[in-house]
Order: sequence, then structure tokens, then C-alpha cells
Amino acid sequence: MNEQQIEKLRRGIDALVREFKIADAVPLRDGGPSLNPSDVQTLIYVGEHDGCIARDVAKVLGVPPTSVSTIVDRLVRRNYMSRRRTEENRRVVVLSLTDDGRDVLGQILDEQRRHCAAMLATLTPKERDQFVAQIATIANGVNRSRSGDTYAENHN
Repeated sequence: MNEQQIEKLRRGIDALVREFKIADAVPLRDGGPSLNPSDVQTLIYVGEHDGCIARDVAKVLGVPPTSVSTIVDRLVRRNYMSRRRTEENRRVVVLSLTDDGRDVLGQILDEQRRHCAAMLATLTPKERDQFVAQIATIANGVNRSRSGDTYAENHN
């Protein structure tokens, strides 16, 4: 790898972030307040890991548990998420999406899929296969170092 490749990648990622407003708040169809990127990532994780605990979310997001508590408080207030104590250990609080939360997550994932389809449409079928494989490799390398979770193992 060289500096020119690094800069070309940085500019490409920056262009995609701008085009698809990836780093911006996500507006919702119901006209309610937008969700920030941390809210979105929390909804996605809890939607894929029903009954997880805040510490799991913190590990995946790479933030302190206190930050996750703030995010979860916000999502509970909006009726997108619920907290429940387990019968086995009343100190443990598990997280789940509410019906409203699942609806919002569906909106978010639909929008993300539209963005992905728009990006892939610019490539040939062979380039698509290569690109998707390369993104999975990159995601595995980045995620493994932080959480032990890998894209390929958990997102096939």
C-alpha cells in the first residue's frame, strides 16, 4: 500500500459518505426526529441480537457502557426499544426492539439496501462479486481487532 492508494480510498469513502449521507442523522418516514448514527447502529445490533445486554452493544460500537445507556434511554423514550430484567438474575437487563423499533429498523435497512444497490449497479457482475468479497475481508479485519466479531461469520 502507498500514500496515493490511501488518499484515493479516503476520497472515495468521503464521496460515498456525502452522496449517501452515511454520517448524517437518518430521517424517518413518520416525520419524527432523525436518528443519529449511534442510534441506528444500536437498533441494528439489537435487532440482530434480541435479548443482548448493553455491554454487548458497547463492545460492538466501541464506546463506553455509559454512552450505550444514554443511547438506549433515548431509544426507549421513543418506544423503539425495551429493557427487561431476566428471571435468572434480576441485575441483568436485556434489550429488545419494540414493534415501532422493528418498523423503524425496517425503514433503515431498506434505505441502506437502496444505497448498496445504487453502488453495485455501477459495477459489472464480476466486479460486484469481487467488491463484495473485498469489503467483507476489510470488515473482518477491522472488526476482529475490536470485538472478535467478524462480518463473514455473523452476516452471511
